[in-house]
Amino acid sequence: MQRKAMARRQGINGGSQSEPLNVLTLARNLGLILAWYILSTTLGLYNKKLVGKDGLFGKGAFPAPLFMSSAQFLIQALLAKAVFYSRVVERTARNPMSWREYIHTIGPNGVTTGLDVGLSNLSLAYITMSFYTMCKSTVPIFLLLFAFIWRTERPSWALSGVVLIISIGLALLVMGETAFNGTGFVLVMVASCLSGFRFTLTQVFLQGHQEAGALGGPLEMLELLTPVMCVTTLLISVASERLHMVLPTSPYFSSVEHALITLGIISL
Repeated sequence: MQRKAMARRQGINGGSQSEPLNVLTLARNLGLILAWYILSTTLGLYNKKLVGKDGLFGKGAFPAPLFMSSAQFLIQALLAKAVFYSRVVERTARNPMSWREYIHTIGPNGVTTGLDVGLSNLSLAYITMSFYTMCKSTVPIFLLLFAFIWRTERPSWALSGVVLIISIGLALLVMGETAFNGTGFVLVMVASCLSGFRFTLTQVFLQGHQEAGALGGPLEMLELLTPVMCVTTLLISVASERLHMVLPTSPYFSSVEHALITLGIISL
């Protein structure tokens, strides 16, 4: 009887101790999600202002959105390496990755992520920020589809209902958009599809999947992905944006001083 009473007391105490942990975990996750939404929206507004019709300081639209994305990826890569070299954050993955493993594992995710962000920035040159935001809200649809393919999620009627509601909302949005632009719509929808794919891959890399273990923490993933993202968007930029022609004639690069200011603006 005494043992049973002690077990009941331990169970009660254990339950009371686990509840604060669950609340803290929920609060932390909600905080991270809120921070992601705020930073993502702020970055989207900033990029829209830069590549929009008026641009910054009345200089007009930035002439090379993909080049801008590649420069931002380069800054992220350097910052991630600086954090690890300064030992502000310690690495969790101890085993170095071979070049073959890096290309095979990180390459597809890096290319996909680079295209996602690059095409998203490029679409802002054609569509409004509100229309862009609503189109990007379809990312959960593609995320669930790829999660089903990767078997990180199981199909259910509840998830099917979520996909259906988002799809109907997108159809109504497109029908009601007065300043509809086909090019911008295709770009942002392709970016949304790639976003769902790369979020699924990132989840697999961070949490592991089946027999494969996790590759490291979020900053380690950023350090691994950003070089591939930078090279991907830079190659597409060189091939499509005619940098040798548009940059020298752009007011953003009309002098050394303006070029340095522009690079500083892009780095933000």
